Amino acid sequence: MTSEDISSNNLFGKSPTEITEKEREVLFEQYKLYVELMDKVSERRHQANSFFLTVNTILITALTSFVALTQQPHIRYGWVIVAIIAGIVFCLTWRRLIQSYKQLNTGKFEIIHLLETRLPARLFYAEWEVLKRGDGTVYRPFSHEEKRVPVIFLLLYAVLGVFLILELI
Repeated sequence: MTSEDISSNNLFGKSPTEITEKEREVLFEQYKLYVELMDKVSERRHQANSFFLTVNTILITALTSFVALTQQPHIRYGWVIVAIIAGIVFCLTWRRLIQSYKQLNTGKFEIIHLLETRLPARLFYAEWEVLKRGDGTVYRPFSHEEKRVPVIFLLLYAVLGVFLILELI
């Protein structure tokens, strides 16, 4: 659903001419609160990315160190398999979380754009237009890039898995 799918009456309940000055003040306070909430979602998104990046970096480092230092093959293979599976699960979860945050932020920006239709200036909408709606010619949304990081780690786990299989053969 996009902002075009939501009518002004569904969001506001009143036409712009029916809104009192007090209601305009309340609307502006709601707008400020909503923008702040959107910012908090972005903060949580960055914290989640930091968490998954840290966990995967530690897991890859520990895994490669463990393989290099462990002399007993059956112990090494068991832990490598467990670590690869855990890493893959982390990466798939991470990628899904990135997609979820992207969808949440997209929805929040659509609502912000609608709220701005009742404000004197439509700053977020104007910025999005200046950035060509993130089509890649002026601005490429961060989510396009951040979704690649879990894939890179997935590839590392796959390479480690291939090395494990080759060593077993």
